[in-house]
Amino acid sequence: MSKTKKLTEKIVHLAILVSIGVIFSLIDKYISALIFPSIPGARIGFANIIILIGILNYDFKDCLILALLKSLISGLLFSGLTTFIIGGTATMISFFAMYFLKKIAHETITNVGISCIGGLLHTITQLFVIMLIYNMGADVFVYGAYLLAISLVSSILIGVLSIKINIIYKKIYNNDNNKTKDFE
Repeated sequence: MSKTKKLTEKIVHLAILVSIGVIFSLIDKYISALIFPSIPGARIGFANIIILIGILNYDFKDCLILALLKSLISGLLFSGLTTFIIGGTATMISFFAMYFLKKIAHETITNVGISCIGGLLHTITQLFVIMLIYNMGADVFVYGAYLLAISLVSSILIGVLSIKINIIYKKIYNNDNNKTKDFE
């Protein structure tokens, strides 16, 4: 296969993942509002499945583009500027941590573990950004305890789903971009 064809194929795969991530973000917004009506900001995090699939199958630059585009498109389409800043910052911090963990500890940590670390950092980052934007005290972390509990449960779900969906993804796209051993 020519270099151009491989590059085009990778761009198409990443575009599809970004699109699915945006769709998952929209679905997540509505399902989370139904499940957690009295807990503003609580989300299941379905779009993180796509970020985990990217981390399992692509290099850092491609994963970064995937996370940035998913965050940018979802944030600007489905939320206001402040929510975009809060969620986008949290997404990027959790992405860097998950990617770093995958690289240094891929033999000892599972997708579920990476998902849980990502969810934890996402929630904590959101709380810090909220404190900064709204000039709130550490009281926001009392509310954060509820979000962290939800994050733990949903991160386990997202980790398990990412394992299953990654198997399907690899079968569909016959993906040979994975340069490291899969850990499941």
